[in-house]
Amino acid sequence: PLCNAEGTAAANVRLAELAGGQPSAPVPARPVRPAMMAPAKYPAKKSSFAMGLLGGFIGTAAGVAVYFLIFKFTGLRIKLLAIGVGALAGWLAELLGKGEGSKGLGGITAVLALAGIIGVQYFVALGWWQEAVAAQAKLADAAYAFSMAEAREAVKIIPTGSDAEIRVFLAKKSKEQGEEILPGIISNKEVKEFRENRLPEYQALADGQLSKEKFLKEHHLNVARTNEGLPVDDSTVKGVFLMLLLSKVNLFSLAAAAGLAFKLSSNA
Repeated sequence: PLCNAEGTAAANVRLAELAGGQPSAPVPARPVRPAMMAPAKYPAKKSSFAMGLLGGFIGTAAGVAVYFLIFKFTGLRIKLLAIGVGALAGWLAELLGKGEGSKGLGGITAVLALAGIIGVQYFVALGWWQEAVAAQAKLADAAYAFSMAEAREAVKIIPTGSDAEIRVFLAKKSKEQGEEILPGIISNKEVKEFRENRLPEYQALADGQLSKEKFLKEHHLNVARTNEGLPVDDSTVKGVFLMLLLSKVNLFSLAAAAGLAFKLSSNA
């Protein structure tokens, strides 16, 4: 073929000379290039299982922190927020792992997300219980303060414990409650009941013989407390936690969060 090409070029020169024209310069042969040449590639990013695991952990920690803060400071009880925790954990595992995408990483990320969500839900239940008992404690303190003030008033009006003094006191209390009752119409039965049941407690409170703790206990208003003043009742906290955990919406949220964490981190 090379000889044929040279012969053809020489023939063309000869024909041009015979025609009285100038021979044209031979056209240089173009280098032959393969039709399908793959473009040069940059080196692929190296995936990392350890970095993917770190991403899953960071995503879970950040997600549960946001979850807890929303519950605590806004009062929103949106259980579907758990799905966001799973999504964040899976996305960061895939991002930091640079597409490692193994089922092992997906499974561990899903477990991390579930553990984080269940853990934060326990603290949410604990927070609810502490809020309820804090309100109960305030009510108990108010009841004790009211009873103490009433006891001091009672011993002042009833210094000797006579029927007439008791009738005056009971008439006064009825008037404070919006009911006008004259001392003379209060029955002997009411006077006797007050003397036997209420007056001894008033006298003990006023004299300091009945402590606040004993008073609250007798009226079923006592609350167990830690050194920080927070109530302690593990069985009730666990009950509230299980009610939160086993609700249909929450179980759906947990399953969706785990599935999303697995899908995103394993590229499934």
